[in-house]
Amino acid sequence: DEARNAISSVPELRVYNRKMKEAFLEGLGGLPESSCPLNARVTGKLDMGSFVMEQILLQVRPNAYMSSSLYLPKDIETPAPAILFIPGHSENGRMYARYQMVCQTLVRAGLIVFAIDPVGQGERSDFFDPESGRYLIDQAWPDHDACGVSSLATGRAIESYFISDQLRAIDYMMTRPEIDGTRIGVTGVSGGGTQTSAMMICDDRIAAAIPGAFLSNRRELLYSNLQQDTEQVWPGMMGFGLDYVNTLLCMTPRPVSILAETCDIFPVEGARQIHEEARRFYAMFGKEDSMCLHEEQTIHGYTLSMATYSAAFFTEIFYGKPRYVSNEDIEPLADSKMYATKTGNIVGEIPDARTVMDEVRGHATALRERRQALDPETRLERARSWLREKVYHDRQPVDYVTRVYNATYSNDWTVDDGYVATGCSWWTQKRLFSYGTLIRAEKNVQEKRLPTVIAIWTDGTKRISAHETWIRTQCDAGKQVLVLDVPGTGSIEQHPMLRSDQFGYKDDYGAMYRLCSDLLYMGDSMAAMRCYDVLRAIGMLKDQFGIPAEEVALYCDDEEGIYGVMAGFLNEQVAMSYGPALLHSVEREIMGQKVPVYHNTLTFILPGMLEYFDYEELMR
Repeated sequence: DEARNAISSVPELRVYNRKMKEAFLEGLGGLPESSCPLNARVTGKLDMGSFVMEQILLQVRPNAYMSSSLYLPKDIETPAPAILFIPGHSENGRMYARYQMVCQTLVRAGLIVFAIDPVGQGERSDFFDPESGRYLIDQAWPDHDACGVSSLATGRAIESYFISDQLRAIDYMMTRPEIDGTRIGVTGVSGGGTQTSAMMICDDRIAAAIPGAFLSNRRELLYSNLQQDTEQVWPGMMGFGLDYVNTLLCMTPRPVSILAETCDIFPVEGARQIHEEARRFYAMFGKEDSMCLHEEQTIHGYTLSMATYSAAFFTEIFYGKPRYVSNEDIEPLADSKMYATKTGNIVGEIPDARTVMDEVRGHATALRERRQALDPETRLERARSWLREKVYHDRQPVDYVTRVYNATYSNDWTVDDGYVATGCSWWTQKRLFSYGTLIRAEKNVQEKRLPTVIAIWTDGTKRISAHETWIRTQCDAGKQVLVLDVPGTGSIEQHPMLRSDQFGYKDDYGAMYRLCSDLLYMGDSMAAMRCYDVLRAIGMLKDQFGIPAEEVALYCDDEEGIYGVMAGFLNEQVAMSYGPALLHSVEREIMGQKVPVYHNTLTFILPGMLEYFDYEELMR
């Protein structure tokens, strides 16, 4: 905020916008390679009376195809202005009835419309199984998350594939003789509003834009506790100082109108704030009135009245006079009439067609081959240097101030038959506690210092009884066991967070998903933070009990045992042991499955890790 407020001239703004665009793309991990022919094919035409609709297949990346519809109004002078329409989270993508009605409204106003199917929607499911005719993962949100969580491990956010598609869509529009390449607009709401906003940063060919039912600011979104799927989570944006107002600044002085709804899940307060902030920068060009806000007293969506407004907005810009058209009589087509494929699915119809999930897996394979081509010593030192930077990212040192409690039990295992359990807690970061249950054999209760095994497994102290046999074995061998709860696990789970209380704690959009997302926005991650928490637990044992790292071992089991795997890789003084359910490979066990694992997976994926290591490569 301070950096933006300090901008006082157009040259300063241009330098700042360039830096923000670079930061945005860097946070996404860059864009996938897309220098291939479009190989556009018109697979069908419909005469709709006042316009013609073409169904089109494009090659957006090698063997990756996008389905789309081009609405061409009759009786207009060409080349004419055109609008790229990006659907929101509809399972049937561009064919969703309301989106058809928006496109037809724009066409009635004399605008060419190019409507595309986003990743995982319409005819572009990543998980359609041609043999069974079933979707192994539902379209839209689940599809995006299944691809998106895996993609984060490669260092490339799933949003980069969306942007790549949309840039290629503009490429195609520029090839059509009917379209005036200097008069191209873009619009969409919800997920389409996300993509419209991203395009406002990335593509200078856009002459005007109407992002809807999305734009707010991070502060208001933090207070709202709104959950968003992974293509709407832009990694690192807050770490770079980029907020959603930057999407508007990157468009200056080109016309933009924000569509906002007072009853939306995206806070209208944020839309109002960034609108006012952006107008100051438009005023530097003498174009303050080119930054508009259109509000309606309604819920999330693209209303018919908004479509009428959008048609008038674009025609005023591109034709010099607004055109208001009626749209209540529009009848949407059945999906099957709009198919660009014969079956309604690219997968199974186009030979060798690649899904985005295929591209993500291919990227992971290329990263593995690249890192394994290095000699082992170089590879491990490179991994250690990168991991250390991620784990200590912006951590502020604090005193442990350890509390030790006189508990004789721990959650679901009453320890009263020859063993003693003691609870303890300590600061791991400012205002963040870790907790642990320290268990030893009763015969060793008077020992001031025992070799200690820190147990790191999913749900921590809540699953002591599931590991009771192992704990008894360790204690009987003269050791003590510290069952660790890092913040948000076991006895110190996060409380429900407004909308997230509709979902289970670890559900796709529950409290833990939300916290993982917020860390990603800041360029951080839950996996990196919890590795730091394990390292702090090692330090606490020395600070409070005088137990040096050389007398500490880490026992790692289940998926969340990977926090200990990373900690042991960074602190080579501790001993290591591994349980039977430990996650070894993100590439093989998460993204390599026919149905990728994506439920509660953000907690144990470190973004960008596969460029440097998979977890089994850190084990010793």
